Amino acid sequence: MNEEFLKKLQELKQQYVNSLPDLLEQIKADTNVLVSSGMNAVDMDEYYRLTHSLTGSGATYGFHEVSDCSRKMENSIKELMEAEPGHHEQLIGDILVFCSLLEQTVNEAANSDVEIEKVTQDNQFKIDPWKILLADDDRFSREQLAMLLESNGHTVIQAVDGLEAIEKFGLEKPDLVIMDAVMPRMNGLDSAKRIKAESEDRFVPIIFLTALEREDDLVECIRCGGDDFIVKPFNRAILLARIFSMQRIQK
Repeated sequence: MNEEFLKKLQELKQQYVNSLPDLLEQIKADTNVLVSSGMNAVDMDEYYRLTHSLTGSGATYGFHEVSDCSRKMENSIKELMEAEPGHHEQLIGDILVFCSLLEQTVNEAANSDVEIEKVTQDNQFKIDPWKILLADDDRFSREQLAMLLESNGHTVIQAVDGLEAIEKFGLEKPDLVIMDAVMPRMNGLDSAKRIKAESEDRFVPIIFLTALEREDDLVECIRCGGDDFIVKPFNRAILLARIFSMQRIQK
């Protein structure tokens, strides 16, 4: 990896760290409204998406305590959205505890020194240059992955949600789609269904890159049109191996 690439990667990580306090404030604000006024006063889908985004980006950038706390909170929010009213009080109490822990870990991450990235060139697979559509609402996870893909010779088209992914798929005709499952406006699952329907005459693989861990959620990624999935934080060598595998299948 050349020094310019590592410098850009380092700058992106610093920008991510600088963004953490603002994201935490959004999550805390929703949590306070939830505790004081209940579920009807909160956009629960957006609340869940924010915590899910922090779970994935925290893991991507190596802040595993942030990711672990956020995942616990995310899972409790998901349970609350699916639970009967009689269980709401306990789950809201759990969310409040996790939010307090999340605040502590985010503050520690925001005040920590950003470590120098150690990224080496991976030449295990001879991968053809592809046009790749990358859809993820989390800017920092998306841009880091885009940089890594571009450093391996791929052309990357970025989308911030499922609807934009569909639009750019039709315009750009990519060879591969990599997308998150949880995104605003239209999630990755619904987007994958539409993309598969529009690409009946050719095989365009879809790889879900997601912070989801529940077995049912991962199975749903495949059922809705995904050809593979990788759970964040992604291993770079494994991701390249998956792309190589998709190229072999396509050929």
